[in-house]
Amino acid sequence: MLTAGAYESDTALQLWDAPTGKLLRGFKTTTGVFAATFFPDGKKLVSGGSNLVQLWDAANGKLLRTFKVTGEVFAVAVSPDGKMLVSGSDKGLQSWDPATGKQMRTWTFGRVASLGFSPNGSKLLVGSWDNTIREVDVATGTVSRVLTGHSGKVNSVAFSRDGRSIVSGSDDGTVRLWSAATGTDAVGVLAMFQGNRLALTSSGFFDFEGDVQQIVHLVRGFDVMTLGQVHQSLFSPDLVREALTGDPKGEVKRAAEVINLEKVIESGPAPDVEITWPIRGTTSNADLVNVSARIQDRGKGIGRIEWRVNGITAGVCHAACLDRNNEVRRQLALDPGDNTIEVVAYNAKDVLASVPARTAVIYAGASDMKPPKLHVLAIGINDYVDRGGILPGETARRYFAKLELAVGDAKAVAAELKKMGEGLYSDVRVRTVLDEEATVANLDAVVTEFATGISPRDTFILFAAAHGITNEGRLYLIPQDYQGGPDPEALKTRTIDQLKLQDWIANRIKAKKALILLDTCESGALTNGYLRSRVDGPASDASIGRLHEATGRPVLTAAAQGQEAAEVGGIDHGLFTAGLLDGLRHAQTNQDGVIMLSSLAAHVHDIVSKLVKDLNERETLLKRGPAGGEQSVRFGSRGEDFAIVRRAP
Repeated sequence: MLTAGAYESDTALQLWDAPTGKLLRGFKTTTGVFAATFFPDGKKLVSGGSNLVQLWDAANGKLLRTFKVTGEVFAVAVSPDGKMLVSGSDKGLQSWDPATGKQMRTWTFGRVASLGFSPNGSKLLVGSWDNTIREVDVATGTVSRVLTGHSGKVNSVAFSRDGRSIVSGSDDGTVRLWSAATGTDAVGVLAMFQGNRLALTSSGFFDFEGDVQQIVHLVRGFDVMTLGQVHQSLFSPDLVREALTGDPKGEVKRAAEVINLEKVIESGPAPDVEITWPIRGTTSNADLVNVSARIQDRGKGIGRIEWRVNGITAGVCHAACLDRNNEVRRQLALDPGDNTIEVVAYNAKDVLASVPARTAVIYAGASDMKPPKLHVLAIGINDYVDRGGILPGETARRYFAKLELAVGDAKAVAAELKKMGEGLYSDVRVRTVLDEEATVANLDAVVTEFATGISPRDTFILFAAAHGITNEGRLYLIPQDYQGGPDPEALKTRTIDQLKLQDWIANRIKAKKALILLDTCESGALTNGYLRSRVDGPASDASIGRLHEATGRPVLTAAAQGQEAAEVGGIDHGLFTAGLLDGLRHAQTNQDGVIMLSSLAAHVHDIVSKLVKDLNERETLLKRGPAGGEQSVRFGSRGEDFAIVRRAP
């Protein structure tokens, strides 16, 4: 049931049936009602107003007791055991025994706006007009700590059901999530007009919806930066999601030790960028245009340089592509009609971006009305032949073992994308590369051949299910003919390393809309005691991050930090692939039935998390290494969003 409060009248306090929305009764009050809540058993409710707190029988509307209060009552709360009633007013805080009406305690530490008990009743949160949250020890009545961070009156406070988190809402327009154990501000959520939303952790990782990057700015002294300038380093829906659950695995904490807002800002400033050609308003009759830009170092070096057309990364290079006049050039494909071209340069550490330099070009040539094509390259390797290698100082030979599900994963993903791409694309072109065909030399040749049929306006998806490993922060995809086990020199010379992947995506594949799907790390992989996570250690996220940075394409991958991407008995696919296939079939669509990239990524994350939880509860054996971390999906993105497939009606 629901209660509602208003000003003094026969219906100032109302009781509603929640399932039907039917008004059950009104309670005749002698004062305006500013706060109301149920007792834990639902049989009684309490209301607060001007100088009064009133206790009611919810079943018949009878007034059971009245408590005299000094001031306007803006908050009421009942302990979980129903033995303490607390009111908060503009004069302070008072508590009573609701059974006897006896006053228990009075506090006078400020104007109270909101109240909330912990699940076990030992703590009471007090949100105040002075922008703070006080945590009161119920047994002693003392303030155990004060949470600060809001810049406006704290209108609402509550503990999570497990007592591990605290949530608060304020006049400053934010909702903040706090760690109940430490009292630290974990996440702040800012909701704005027209559906804009920003979620920001205390270390600077963020997620957003809408046009937040154009609205919110970071100010430090006299320096003003946009969220877009720190996007590549700190945009992380995955870490925000972990922070919102209280960071139970410590992932946010570990990530913040590597990169955080303070470190990003300290790495600056970013270079200055100026587009020298074409000038704004240029009209082109060709669908290709040559773009020139001048990059000026501001003291912290020049790193990655990105070209974007209508928000999609169309090219990436580094400082080496600058000429002696600090100019850089790139030929870009235009979309029909208006085109916004941006050039962005990062500082030498590749963590802080410049403000984008922009120009506008109109493509006035004949428009190709055909929908773009979808190109899917799916790699799956089960039949490994690695005889392994022996690391210096060791005697055991370690090797990459055969897999069981990778080939089936590649076939299933390719088939599903082909089926669901029909109707959205003019053609769906699929190429699978399986087992003996997936050698180091042939993979490179296949990509070169496959790329010739891809135009800039097409969409490209790379899926790989195979062994993978990171070493010294670099990701290596293990081909079928690999020999050498974990030997670093073998990895550098006999694999598809990250630089090769970057070359494939950034230079050979011309599609501006591209997605990299990697179920490619160790799957219970190296035997004889050398079982490692499919993505290894703190360098794992950095490795995937660098792949995304270097290609400018979103990357959705199976696991991170100390986690394995598992093959599990009883499931026909690896967990990541199972989640991906479920996402293609059931992820949320827009009104046209189209599954967007953002929706697919969120769905895969949720499904894999549920599968892991279910398998753990059933004590199903995962093929994991000693790290034993639970697999969880990771998504690297600049925030771009585009159509993937369309679900059949």
